[in-house]
Amino acid sequence: MIHSWGVSNLKVASSLGRILRDRGLDATAGTTEVAACAGKPEAECFTLKRPGGPLDARLSVSDLICDFACVLTLAGGVHRSLPQGAKVVLGGRGIRNRLAPNVSTEQRESLTEYFGEQHRKYLNEMGIAPDLIDIVDRIGEGGRPVVIPPADWARLHIVTPSQ
Repeated sequence: MIHSWGVSNLKVASSLGRILRDRGLDATAGTTEVAACAGKPEAECFTLKRPGGPLDARLSVSDLICDFACVLTLAGGVHRSLPQGAKVVLGGRGIRNRLAPNVSTEQRESLTEYFGEQHRKYLNEMGIAPDLIDIVDRIGEGGRPVVIPPADWARLHIVTPSQ
């Protein structure tokens, strides 16, 4: 189950996808709502979950938006699914570095192209249609996000056919 909102590092998302694939796991998207965390601050909830082990929880799929990081992670699943009502919303990629904000335009463009090729290679390895990365490339940095309709999810191999 993937909840990637806020994962802005696409390399991390791809790494998570590779872990899923290496372990032969299926993937879907949603958020886990732990019963013991109801009404508690996030720090207290984190402390409850830290030891690991089973917890009473449910999958929440309300208002689910799967962005590019979500798709990169989802791609690693051996079987991939998205819940009914989910939205796949792809935005453009951009290189940002809070430690070096004054990176030249040429270097930013070069890095964007490099990472774009890395994403293309990864998605190809995971069986995702190359059309998906073409869509992201057309959006460009700061471009208007594109909603991928559910009718296109199987065509793009974002989801796998149900068994």
